[in-house]
Amino acid sequence: YNPARIICGFNYRFGKDALGNTEMLTQFCLQNNIEFCCVEAQTYDKKAISSTVLREYIKNGEIEKANKLLYNGFSFTAEVSHGDARGRTIGFPTANQLYPELLVKPKFGVYISQVTVDGKNYNAITNIGVRPTYKTNTVGCETYIKDFSGDIYGKQMKTRLIKFCLLYTS
Repeated sequence: YNPARIICGFNYRFGKDALGNTEMLTQFCLQNNIEFCCVEAQTYDKKAISSTVLREYIKNGEIEKANKLLYNGFSFTAEVSHGDARGRTIGFPTANQLYPELLVKPKFGVYISQVTVDGKNYNAITNIGVRPTYKTNTVGCETYIKDFSGDIYGKQMKTRLIKFCLLYTS
């Protein structure tokens, strides 16, 4: 690599055991005639913005706060899978997804959401959790998509959480 400029955050760490820091980068850039910019802490809600703060907002259901700090808001993409078809029998068919295992888990409950299927956006309501009525051990998502009908089984669906609405307890 032959960078002309390196930009990082004030608390950036790198390398084995995170021993590299901004002081090391400053010296490296000076020695190699590379422009260096260290961005100072930015705050929101009286907190320094960080990935830790973003994860806490998501875990606590404070999706609106997280979305203000994320470029495209908090979302995930997963395949639509077959469920038990119970929602269909009461007039509320849902698109079922397994929640991505490695992604931070939002507070379980119901969210106003938006989904993207085949490049088209739809307003929706998404329940994330372990299904309180029909218990499961896996974290799943059931999304009712407003003004939608069609077969989307097996397709990738992007689900963007917009606002936490309802907490349920098991």
